[in-house]
Amino acid sequence: MTLMTRFGLMGALALAACKGEDDKRDAAGGTAGDAPDLTVDLDEDGFTEDEDCNDQDASVSPGADEVCDGIDNNCDGDIDEDDAIDAATFFADSDGDGFGDAEAPVASCELPAGAADNAEDCDDTDATLSPETEWFADIDGDNYGDPDDVQQSCEQPSGYVIDNNDCDDTDATSNPKTAWFADLDGDGFGDPLDVLESCVQPEGYVANSDDCSDADATISPNTRWYADSDMDGYGDAEMWVEQCEPAVGFVRNSEDCDDADAAASPVTPWYADSDGDGYGNPMVSIAQCEQPAGHVANSDDCADSDASRNPRTEWFADLDLDGYGDLAAVTEQCLQPIGSVENALDCDDSDGTLSPLTQWYADADTDGYGDEGSVTTQCEPVTGAVRVGGDCNDADVEINPDTQWFSDTDSDGYGDPSAVEISCEQPEGAVRNSEDCDDTDATMHPDTRWFADIDGDGYGDGAASIQSCVQPSGYLTDSTDCDDSSAAVNPAATELCDGIDNDCDASSMEDGMAAFVGATGISDVTSSFSSGAIGAPVAYTASTAGQINFCAGDWYTNIEIEADVTIQGFGGAALQGESTAPVVGIYTDGIDVVIADVNLSGGVGAGFSYYTGGGGLLCDAISSVTMEDVVVTGNTGNGANAGNGGGIAVSECTLDIIGGSIDSNSASSGGGIFVTQGTVTMTDAYVGGNTASTGGGVAISETATTSSFDMVDSIITGNTASGQGGGMYVLGFGTAADVTCTGSTANGAGITDNASSQGGGVYAYATAFTLQSDTCDWGAAGTSDSNSPDDIYLYNYLSGSAFYSAYRADESFTCDAATPSCI
Repeated sequence: MTLMTRFGLMGALALAACKGEDDKRDAAGGTAGDAPDLTVDLDEDGFTEDEDCNDQDASVSPGADEVCDGIDNNCDGDIDEDDAIDAATFFADSDGDGFGDAEAPVASCELPAGAADNAEDCDDTDATLSPETEWFADIDGDNYGDPDDVQQSCEQPSGYVIDNNDCDDTDATSNPKTAWFADLDGDGFGDPLDVLESCVQPEGYVANSDDCSDADATISPNTRWYADSDMDGYGDAEMWVEQCEPAVGFVRNSEDCDDADAAASPVTPWYADSDGDGYGNPMVSIAQCEQPAGHVANSDDCADSDASRNPRTEWFADLDLDGYGDLAAVTEQCLQPIGSVENALDCDDSDGTLSPLTQWYADADTDGYGDEGSVTTQCEPVTGAVRVGGDCNDADVEINPDTQWFSDTDSDGYGDPSAVEISCEQPEGAVRNSEDCDDTDATMHPDTRWFADIDGDGYGDGAASIQSCVQPSGYLTDSTDCDDSSAAVNPAATELCDGIDNDCDASSMEDGMAAFVGATGISDVTSSFSSGAIGAPVAYTASTAGQINFCAGDWYTNIEIEADVTIQGFGGAALQGESTAPVVGIYTDGIDVVIADVNLSGGVGAGFSYYTGGGGLLCDAISSVTMEDVVVTGNTGNGANAGNGGGIAVSECTLDIIGGSIDSNSASSGGGIFVTQGTVTMTDAYVGGNTASTGGGVAISETATTSSFDMVDSIITGNTASGQGGGMYVLGFGTAADVTCTGSTANGAGITDNASSQGGGVYAYATAFTLQSDTCDWGAAGTSDSNSPDDIYLYNYLSGSAFYSAYRADESFTCDAATPSCI
């Protein structure tokens, strides 16, 4: 608009100048048609019209300054040339980007071509660089910028580029120069020969060029090639490589089941072996790598429904045509040869009578005749068999068709040698032997048994016999004597209580009988005891040496022994006291007493020494007593739970207890056993379930001499004392009391499971007391067989010192009340 205004003003000025020129000419007397006067200076600018290019304008003359007004001010023929005094400064714009080079200014009235009205270009040789140049962030440094992150600047900012074609400025591998490779087969791997550059992944292209065959999707760098060691065209699934190009010695498939065998592959034919003979049917097959069930590799079978027919079938020559072949003449083939059979059972192929159908009869008795009921059909001869039958008893060489039979008229099994018949089967009323000495008497024959009568009581010994046709001297036909060494024992004898079956009749019992065995023999003494009853026992004094036998039953008696006497029980005899006296009392010095296999119960103790007691047995004498397998039970010391030694009391006596038990007795002290100045030895015995105030099981009291109590493989258990010493209580005033407990790891002997207020196992109130434990059981803390509250409690009443401790099974140690201690 400015340029147009300028030219419009100049046009108006020119018209006005022309009009003024005409006016001047008119004033000078000329006319418009007259020739001009070129010497005239119409505009009075000092230049005539012939010098002035516009003599109508005083500002235009050869001497005027050129100005930028669209007029040739200095009449040099050029308008608005670059040296116009008001010419503007422009800057070269060599690269035509609209921004000039500050180092190349250009003066001109108007913007010249190739110039710019500014000097803002930083590189005028590059049209792409100007203040308006847009730079794009290149975060990933791939020289391609992010079109959404732009700055304008002439100079390149750090981290920016001029290209804005990056499609992912976080990934340097993704830009317009990114190479994409055709993936025609769609396997994810590109063809290196078919490449396209693009920022965005073109459809059908991938970033890698790893495909070696882009026309086959099954071939790529991930293609597995399987080793084909046997070169059968099938690969081993367990040995492979992954690569694009084929590997030498490898194939694409993994279908080989045995790559060491070229014969085994998916095309391997397998032939049906229906009969399981190892040979296949050539007409029925399948192809696969692994052998299918019921198929084999060969097709050599000629009869697949018959396992006995195959190329290995043996055919044997049958020269004698008996249907059985010769093992030594064999041919192997599938089809049957003429003159051969499939079996090799002929033992002689030259003899048609010998074959597997030949019958052999067992001849167990080797009499030359076979048992037709025991036949073996086979070709070869049978050991112990013959071809001839007819034997009616093949267990007896004497019985066959040639056997002789003798008449047995008296039917005693023995024949008359003068009456004979020949036959295999036994004729009625005949036997094989001819040994009868009297065929009219059936009791007289060689098998008649005679029994010895050594004691001459008229009764024979069934265990001592001989056989004879004639009666031997000293022998009888009777065999009912049960003891042929004693004439007093036989079926006619009287039964006695002596543990012997006197009358040889096991059904006649000795129960309720008693006997005395002395120097003159045995006598029945049942009447001496049978009058005893509950609450009224018989008092009996045994003053004669011997043995009193009590057979099964309850005997209510109190026996006082004054001589060497044995009390022997049979069948569970029980002696019941039932009074104020002991069941058995011994008060005589110097005697030996044995009590065996009886029960002593219901007795009440009597007075002895300083004490009362011994309900079952009281031995108050310097004598010796042996108890074997005796049960002492339910006795008291003296009155209910009083006295000493409810079961047994010993004073100055030596007592040896072998087996048996002392149980469920009661007393004030020593519920089971009480000992004072005596010696007791227990072997394999049991003391249990007894009660007392002190010494529930055993009590030992010393006043003058030493007592000893020895346990060997025995047990004191389950006894109770309301005071001290559940198992054993020892009271010693100066004199010694010695106790030993000897056991083993196998028998469980010891002092266990007893209870009291102190010394559940053993309590000793003494100054001279020793206890020796040798592999003895004391229980274990926390177990059911522990004594309560402790196993051993020692109290030395002189020093006032006490010791108590607990022990376990199979313990060995020594205790001394003098210390007191156990080590």
